[in-house]
Amino acid sequence: MQKSDQEGMMIKLREMTNERQSVPKDLFFKPVNGKVTNDKGEPLQGVSVVVKGTSRGTVTSTEGTFVIDAEPGETLEFSMIGFSGVSVKVGSESNVTVSMLPDISNLGELVVIGYGTQKRRSVTGAVSTVSGKTLNELPVVSVQQALQGRVAGLQVTNNGSPGTEPIVRIRGISSISFASGPLYVIDGFPTGDMSTVDVRDIESVDVLKDASAAAIYGSRATSGVIMITTRKGRRDGKIQVTLDSYVGTQKSTKRLDLLNTNQYLQYERAVNGAAGIAMPGRLEPANFNLPIYSGTTQTYAQTNTDWQDAYFREGLITQHNIGLSGGNDVSRFYGSAGYLKQEGIAPGVDFQRYNFRLNSDHQLGSRFVFGENLYIGYSDQGYDNN
Repeated sequence: MQKSDQEGMMIKLREMTNERQSVPKDLFFKPVNGKVTNDKGEPLQGVSVVVKGTSRGTVTSTEGTFVIDAEPGETLEFSMIGFSGVSVKVGSESNVTVSMLPDISNLGELVVIGYGTQKRRSVTGAVSTVSGKTLNELPVVSVQQALQGRVAGLQVTNNGSPGTEPIVRIRGISSISFASGPLYVIDGFPTGDMSTVDVRDIESVDVLKDASAAAIYGSRATSGVIMITTRKGRRDGKIQVTLDSYVGTQKSTKRLDLLNTNQYLQYERAVNGAAGIAMPGRLEPANFNLPIYSGTTQTYAQTNTDWQDAYFREGLITQHNIGLSGGNDVSRFYGSAGYLKQEGIAPGVDFQRYNFRLNSDHQLGSRFVFGENLYIGYSDQGYDNN
């Protein structure tokens, strides 16, 4: 018995020594030390350092230094707001020095503020800019709808029938007793009605969010300012003709799932029958197949109307805009005419808009500029008083 036990023990030991144990991959990583500086050699704090394709990452300290585990051949990615990203491949060395350059691609862009225009690098207030190309990517009716979801801190809530202006809030509600809507300024002129403005005539929109950027307008700018710059002719010596047109439909996509006649009878018995309430006279078998009222042939059994189908409809929406522009080194002009028609999904609800715009400016020497800006708009809104 002892001999057999010893043989069993020897066999078991041999099996254990033949097993291969996997070594964690982390043991092959080596710590990589480094320092991140700007173009002047000053250390950068808060730079994100991530191993590409993995979840391993860290940030630089106040001295710009960092330590991260990486395997030779992997790539370190360095990123920070205001600086161009840098990628470095890990080699045999254990120390890495990285210099990051400022990202100045957007610092020269002109921004419209209350006092005029400034370069973005000089603006200290909170200003967001949306180009006319971005605004016209979707077939929307109003400027507010075109801004929806495109500016941080700007909330747009569609409200009411076609032609009703959406509710716009910049950084929340600013007053509990007065209106919290922003001030609209078109080419330097404050206005309140935006329903007659054609989005196709807009060059850019600047949203002024804080007090410093909108201070020139005083208390009217308490809830922010939306500044609209309309299109003007180009000084390239060419005449340009544009046509923007579309036709579409709109309908209600979410409706209630209603009961048919048989389902209604089952529902009535499940509710009233359980409560001991007798069946209504109109639903009794003796009356169920009789005409609904004298003079008609339709019975209660034949009444199976979905009033959602009877009330809602597909609404037509169409918009057309034609523009003519041109200019040279001395003068330039822009003119456009537009038409919009939007039918609601409910009867008697619709909106129509006609608009015409003409502007031009002429340089009289190096100091004087003479120009005019004409806009005519007409709208007709049909709404249901009920």
